[in-house]
Amino acid sequence: MPYLGEKMAVLPVPWNWISIIALLLAIAFVATFLVEISLIGIDYLSTDQFRQEYIFKSLAVFLIALIIGLGIYIFESYRDHVQAANLLIRTHELEKERALKQASEARLASLESKLHPHFLFNTLNSISALISENPGLADQMVQRLASLLRNSLDACERNSVAVSEEISLVTDYLEIEKTRFRERLTYVIDVEPEVLTLKIPPMILLPLLENSVKFAIAPNPAGGTIKISARRFGRQLVFEVRDNGPGFASDMLPVGHGLDNLQSRLTALYRDAAHLSVRSEVEETVVAATLPLTGKQSK
Repeated sequence: MPYLGEKMAVLPVPWNWISIIALLLAIAFVATFLVEISLIGIDYLSTDQFRQEYIFKSLAVFLIALIIGLGIYIFESYRDHVQAANLLIRTHELEKERALKQASEARLASLESKLHPHFLFNTLNSISALISENPGLADQMVQRLASLLRNSLDACERNSVAVSEEISLVTDYLEIEKTRFRERLTYVIDVEPEVLTLKIPPMILLPLLENSVKFAIAPNPAGGTIKISARRFGRQLVFEVRDNGPGFASDMLPVGHGLDNLQSRLTALYRDAAHLSVRSEVEETVVAATLPLTGKQSK
């Protein structure tokens, strides 16, 4: 009955119900007939009794089966309604969780682009050249690279880090790049002391610095200076990275670019409360990341 019932349930109303009831009636008559014949075969039932009781017993079996079938139908309908209600509740919950999922995906995409092969290749080449020239500096670079790799991997498992940890991370990155560019790269870090203990998502500053190194330092034979600052303004924390590179519009970032990944990540984490901005000043380009301070940090 379950197999045939599924086939007939797809028929249009009322033919689906008519077909199912007719099938149930046929099964009741056939099954009763087989049982009655078996009882006659073992001399438990006479032929006269069979003739007298067959119709009544078949209808009784049909009614019992019909009652059981209706009970199952009502139960399954109620179960479907409950499942639909649960699905609706879960949909609302999933919508709330979607932001966290997008944040995770954006973060992973951002982290994947952090220490790309070109950076590692250039760093290892610089370390190789320093081994014979300046072993002490080469050893420092190995330690800084190890620290940078470790912090990058740890960031995948952490939701927040102190600003001081983020500054330590970018300092390692800039010192490694400074070994490559030497006097062409200088940097200044200006962070208010009270900001250092605040918690932020990991790997916020690194995309800003990568952008500066790639577009302001690398193509410029004279190099330049990167200035990093962190300030608190009320319930907002603002990071700024200044360089002497060419300006660009924030809405023209290519998909997959480090800053584009960072913008997606901030949007997923804070919606409209966080954003990236780009502005041009006298001989400087300023990229700023604005984050809201939440919970105890906002007090």
